[in-house]
Amino acid sequence: MKKTIALFFASLVLATSAFADSLPFPMTVAIKGGGLVPLSDNVTDIYSDVFPLVELEVSTVWNCHWKPWMNVGYTWDSGHSVCEGDEDHSDGLHLCHNKTDIRVIPLSFGVDYMVYSICDIDFHVGAGASYSWLKIHDKSPYVHQHIDKGAWGAIARASAVYNWCNCLFVEGFLNYSYTNFEFRNHHRHSNSDVVTDGDICPYTERHDLNFSNLQFGIGLGYTF
Repeated sequence: MKKTIALFFASLVLATSAFADSLPFPMTVAIKGGGLVPLSDNVTDIYSDVFPLVELEVSTVWNCHWKPWMNVGYTWDSGHSVCEGDEDHSDGLHLCHNKTDIRVIPLSFGVDYMVYSICDIDFHVGAGASYSWLKIHDKSPYVHQHIDKGAWGAIARASAVYNWCNCLFVEGFLNYSYTNFEFRNHHRHSNSDVVTDGDICPYTERHDLNFSNLQFGIGLGYTF
C-alpha cells in the first residue's frame, strides 16, 4: 500500500506541474508532515496517542483571498487488540497480545480564506468535506480480522504560510477532522464460538469507530 500511495503522490505532482502553465491562475503543490491526535478513547486505548501523518495538497488562489484546495493524506499505527474478561478495564475489556494495524487514507477538498497578512506571512482559515478509507488488520480471533471501510466526514483548518520567495513557501497547520466509521453489519455471532488455546470464547461485536482527530504539522510548497 505504501508503494501505491507514493506512486499516486508522485503522479499528482507531475500532473499538476504539466498543466500548471496553461492555467489562468497560480497553482501550488505542498508536501506536509506531522502528527494526528485521535480524540476517541476507543482509539487511544488500542493505538498510540499520536499517529504519524503525511499529506500532499494541491491548491490555487482566487481574488487574492480565496484558496480552493484538494488534499490526500496517509496515517498509520500499530497496537494490541482488545479482548473480553478483565473487570479492571473499562467495559470489562483488556489488551491482548494480538497485534492490530490501522491505516487511514483521507481525501479532502474545500476552501480556505486569507484573514490576515503581515511580513510575508498569510493566515488562513477554511473548511471542507472528506472521504476516508479505513483498513484494519487485526490478528485477534475475537473480531473480524480484515476490515475495509469508507466514510464521509468534515474538516476545519487553520494555517500560517510564510512566503519564502516567489515560488517557495513554508506552512504550519492545525486542523480538526470528524469521521465516524459505522459497522452495522459486524454483529456478534451468537451461535458461533472461537476456540483459542483450548478455550471457547465468544466472537466480539465491532462497534462504530469515531476517528475524529486533531492534525498538526508543517509543509513545504511550490507555486507554479
